[in-house]
Amino acid sequence: MARSTKARDSAPSIELPDFLRVTLEAISADDWRGIVQVTVKKALEGDEKARNWLSDYALGKPIARTPAPPPPDLTPIDIRWPDELLETG
Repeated sequence: MARSTKARDSAPSIELPDFLRVTLEAISADDWRGIVQVTVKKALEGDEKARNWLSDYALGKPIARTPAPPPPDLTPIDIRWPDELLETG
């Protein structure tokens, strides 16, 4: 089945750095599929680096590995409720 290129053809062109353009031109979808399949096999055999690469690539790096930003400076607010709202009856 032929894939439609209409969306791709109408998308704005983005100028890629030469090294990235050359890399993308050199790796076909079949090449990439083979790389991923070999990596999956290695991960299933217990290769920690393969497992980490797959999970980082597929799921993104875990949040725990990314330092959290510092909390903002919060100014306490004095909230006063009307007495009738605080009465429990």
